[in-house]
Amino acid sequence: MDGVDIGRLATIDNLAAANQLIPVSARVRLTPSVGSHTFVVRTWSTVSAGQVLAGASGAVDAYPPAFIRVSLATATAAPVANPTYGTTLPASPADGQEHILVDSVTNPTYQWRFRYNASSTSAYKWEFIGGADYIARVDANESTTTVGSYVDLTTPGPRMLVPRAGDYDVLGAADAYHTTVASVVFGIFRDSTVFSQTAILIAAGNNWSVLGPVTARVTGCAAGADVRLRYYNGNAGTAAWNNRWIRVRPVRVS
Repeated sequence: MDGVDIGRLATIDNLAAANQLIPVSARVRLTPSVGSHTFVVRTWSTVSAGQVLAGASGAVDAYPPAFIRVSLATATAAPVANPTYGTTLPASPADGQEHILVDSVTNPTYQWRFRYNASSTSAYKWEFIGGADYIARVDANESTTTVGSYVDLTTPGPRMLVPRAGDYDVLGAADAYHTTVASVVFGIFRDSTVFSQTAILIAAGNNWSVLGPVTARVTGCAAGADVRLRYYNGNAGTAAWNNRWIRVRPVRVS
């Protein structure tokens, strides 16, 4: 090793006055110092010159090649670091780093696991790889008489003020009725922008109907963007909703 003899690996004694052909295979376990090293197999003889015979093999009576192989005695792998955990993402992440984002470390309402992808061409390089969705509900029966435009009800939403800039998948549904034969609509919004909507015609007044679920990929959210359901009354009279809910899951964030 590095030009220094580290000892014999194999010894062959010829006890007869004749030639002997003996195959040799030897191994040794070493613990070298950290850094690069050069390993060389060398031979020596106590009397007249001996021979090390090697060849290309592949034919009858052809000698196989001589070789040296250096490998780890025990296969090892770099330890996998546990993801960090907290209400903010790491400020200076490394490629492949993982973090679990929560809104509370003592009683979280969601747990989102992200992996940082430095090669991503998106501005949102923390990519969602698993976890529990954020779920919000409004069960109260709330109504509007406003016709022809989207409005918030007495209890806006259900909604989420998203914690990070990025893209999110949103799923929502609600029960609705109208005091007359009328259409009712709800939409998934990011602040004042609607991303998806669904409608139903109430065939007879005061009959409950279920709208949705409807889904949308809500893109380009700023941190703190208001992702929520809003409501539309298509005809004169009173439109009402209850059992409203949304599920929010990130796609990628910054």
